Amino acid sequence: MAVKPVDRPSAKKALDDSWIREVIDDADKKGWTLLHHAVLNDTVEMVRELLAMGTNREAENSDKKVPLHLAAETGRQEVVKLLLRKGANKEAKDRDGKTPLHLAAERGHEETVRELVQYKANINAQDLTGKTPLHLSAEAGRESTVSALVGLQAEVEAKDQKERTPLHLAAESGRVRVVEVLIDNPKDLGMKDYFGRTPLHIAADSGRVDVVEALVQKRVDLEEKDDENQTALHLAAKAGHEQVVLALLTAHAEINATDSFYGYTPLHLAAEGNRLNVVKELLKKGADMKKADSFYGYTPLHLAVAGNKLNVVKELLKSGADREAKDFEGRTALHLAAKAGYASAIDELAANDAKRNVRDSCGFTPLHLAVRAGQTRTIFELIYHNHSLREEDNEKQSPRTMAEKIGNHDLSQMLEYLEQLGETDTEHLRRFVGTFKGRLSRLGLSRE
Repeated sequence: MAVKPVDRPSAKKALDDSWIREVIDDADKKGWTLLHHAVLNDTVEMVRELLAMGTNREAENSDKKVPLHLAAETGRQEVVKLLLRKGANKEAKDRDGKTPLHLAAERGHEETVRELVQYKANINAQDLTGKTPLHLSAEAGRESTVSALVGLQAEVEAKDQKERTPLHLAAESGRVRVVEVLIDNPKDLGMKDYFGRTPLHIAADSGRVDVVEALVQKRVDLEEKDDENQTALHLAAKAGHEQVVLALLTAHAEINATDSFYGYTPLHLAAEGNRLNVVKELLKKGADMKKADSFYGYTPLHLAVAGNKLNVVKELLKSGADREAKDFEGRTALHLAAKAGYASAIDELAANDAKRNVRDSCGFTPLHLAVRAGQTRTIFELIYHNHSLREEDNEKQSPRTMAEKIGNHDLSQMLEYLEQLGETDTEHLRRFVGTFKGRLSRLGLSRE
């Protein structure tokens, strides 16, 4: 006997059931209604029937997203068209202040973007951070969508809450293809954000060498300065982006430009930040090692020593940095090493014939400063390198009498013993302190 086919209810009949009518706008724990689920599953027929039954097309889930947000975000093109034809609110905003157009642009759904704009969606709407759809599309690297938005007359120079344009965001995230689309608008190239930084600053600081090269080809101003009076080269040097530094130098960026706060050059910043490879490249290109900052009078060598950046110290000395350069207090790099207790830096300076017993504006020698700071290992290091125990400062204090004056009686007695030892046999004194400083080093009682 033949099996009789079973009649299956149509989608329309199923939706017409009274129990569905009662729950049509009920939401789950995340605020999702049947329409949200139908949209996400791209069930066009189900969406159509739900809309025909009068479901709330503006129902918000826990993220304040209406069904049109979900359709735009996932690129459900037919569903987007259906919702728009049924009058869905194209300017609805989710909890981040994003419209459906923001989400479509961010995800790179070009056709959805065009559909929304055709229905007069606000192409320059701003989310809670002030970003437009073009900002989000540029930041995400959606080249074709960016091109579409630009062609649809999106505001290329729109600024977010940090005053960044879409080009700033594309530069920061290294979206070079997007950058190439956006830089066809020359007015945008030099616009500054909240910190006074141009897209070139942003790209240099972020290490985006491809973006830097693209901007350089458009002849952007390499010497434009941000609110700290720093150029793109300053930022690249400080961050240690060697390839960006090379690209900027190849384009003839000013190698000795100074910032406004400390008067630092790119070499100062690279030395302070222990960016050895950048230091090497800057030196190869002729960076001025003698240039002092305007705040302390520090040269790059002062900064490298003060930060105990030993490899940078070695590179600067090898390249001929002035070992005797003085800061505004009359202190050499050796003074700074002694005060901070950097024994290895003292060794390196001594190996490069740094002058001993130099007096600062108070008459302090490096040994005086080591005594004031209680740097025992450093004291032995300096004596080992033939620094005098009897040099006096402007108040006629020797290192020993200084130790006594500041109340370090044990140190004073030790220095007195060393003075007496040196009076009879200076070579024996040197051997003695050499042995003693080695013991201190093994005990970890010094800063290398």
